[in-house]
Amino acid sequence: MKVKSFMKNTWHLLACLMLLVACSDDKVEDETTITLPPETETLFEKGVNFTTSAGTQSLEFTATENWNITAATTRNGEKWYQVYPTSGGPGKAEISISVEDNDSYDERSVAITINA
Repeated sequence: MKVKSFMKNTWHLLACLMLLVACSDDKVEDETTITLPPETETLFEKGVNFTTSAGTQSLEFTATENWNITAATTRNGEKWYQVYPTSGGPGKAEISISVEDNDSYDERSVAITINA
């Protein structure tokens, strides 16, 4: 009789423990997203192009958390471009990409990434 009662109590205890473990209050993290307006999305898909003259273009986006910008090393290691700002917080943002004159016959390119 005592063995049955002990086993019954053990099963009840295990069932309660399983309920405690199964019913946790885990918060589901929101996904980090960067949203682009249509005109900026086109620039991200096709790239931002400049003539051989110096110039500046702006891009807008909205981020759900802090963001920063990284840029790949250029082919010859020269930094002929400027991105400002290079970081920001959640919400709407606008960055400017400026380039210097291209006095050579070579095409220049750099990959700029927005990380959030």
